[in-house]
Amino acid sequence: MRIADALLLLSLPFEGLVFFGTIMGWPSLAEVLKQVSVYEDLCDLNSNATVVTNGIVNCNERDIIFSTAGTIGGFSMNCMALLFGYILDKKGLLISRVLMTITVTSGLLCLMFTPQVNWLMFPGIFLNSAGGYGFVLTNGTMATLFPYFAAIVLVIVQSIFQMSSSFFRIQAMIFNSGVSYQWIVAINILLTIPVWIRTLFLFPEGHFIYKNDIFPSTFFGKRLLCRSNKIDDSEKIAPDPDQELLESTEGLSFYFKDATYLVMVLWITTASIFTLCCLFTWNAYARMVAGDNYQKHVDNFGSIAWTPAAFGLVCGPISDLLTKFFKNKSPDFGKILGVLMFVVVDLIVGIILCAFQVTFKEENLLPIIYFYNMYRAFHSSVPAIFVKFLFPPQFFGSLVGFVRFSLGITSLFMLGLPEIPKEYGESGFKGIFYFHIASQVALIFFPIMLIKKLKEMQ
Repeated sequence: MRIADALLLLSLPFEGLVFFGTIMGWPSLAEVLKQVSVYEDLCDLNSNATVVTNGIVNCNERDIIFSTAGTIGGFSMNCMALLFGYILDKKGLLISRVLMTITVTSGLLCLMFTPQVNWLMFPGIFLNSAGGYGFVLTNGTMATLFPYFAAIVLVIVQSIFQMSSSFFRIQAMIFNSGVSYQWIVAINILLTIPVWIRTLFLFPEGHFIYKNDIFPSTFFGKRLLCRSNKIDDSEKIAPDPDQELLESTEGLSFYFKDATYLVMVLWITTASIFTLCCLFTWNAYARMVAGDNYQKHVDNFGSIAWTPAAFGLVCGPISDLLTKFFKNKSPDFGKILGVLMFVVVDLIVGIILCAFQVTFKEENLLPIIYFYNMYRAFHSSVPAIFVKFLFPPQFFGSLVGFVRFSLGITSLFMLGLPEIPKEYGESGFKGIFYFHIASQVALIFFPIMLIKKLKEMQ
């Protein structure tokens, strides 16, 4: 392994934990913003509907505002992934990563001044979340450098994406230790410096090419080596002939219409709507189940948000091992067989999760959090492997980006879905849970389609 390849992998966790999917830990940051009085004026302290717990003022009007902000953040992260994925495919890694970093930094600046100007929370969370999955896509393309462990690399990237949902919880802990909110966000802005270093020194301006040294194709590498006259025309990097063989003559729209791809999108969007509903109504659900004791369950939700990383990590090694086990078949047969296995497991876990949720028992809140994170892990880790090994590499960013775009569009249901339990209480929650159980049963046709795809690959 070359030094630049090793540095890419070693620096990946830092960038991922701070910037990949922090919006998934929104409840923790929402509680911090409530403590600094953001939109506190919406609550009538003389109303019986207003509850003050541990100094935090809660009311339906305020909950709706923060639920909406979280929905906007999730929408932004997912929908902007299509734009950044397309830019990645067409313009390369340098331009896409520069645009992402500028966008995220702009969002952090808005969040810094949100306590003074409350409405800045909305553009702040939109911009800060916008680059999140774009960073996942750019880091996922490095799997090209490790063909024998490509699935493992993709799953590591996805697992770090899951772990990053704990970042807001870490910030909440720092805030509770006495550090001011503005200082916490200022430090977050400073943490974009390592992102710039990775972009300019470790990522090629175009795309990763197997067997080629990375540094000569980076922004600074090209300029430093050209100035020192260490590269002449005979030493310029040539495209990888094996990569050229993988490229398709079909256009992007051809693969957007693939039936298995479209069903995969349906599967993950259904799962995502439900996980977002759990995420943005968790505070209300915990209050309904545990009463004044709800805060510790909100803290647990944020503290255990890293566990999807552990659950998701098993997808990569198993997929790569299956490839070696079925080496007499198509090279990608084992990878897709692994996808099939985890799709089935994810559907089962989704049903178990809902079965616990309908009990409305406080002792089940911790198991619910673990099943929620297990469920989120599998349907988040699988799509990148699915796209990487079933479709041409030059469309990776756009195809995975469209998956996230679909998640963003369907996340708009969150603007109305949280109103159901607010309006109907426990019955509203149960209606959502039972409907999701039915959807999990109906989606059994996705594994059936994967089985047919595996037969074709033989």
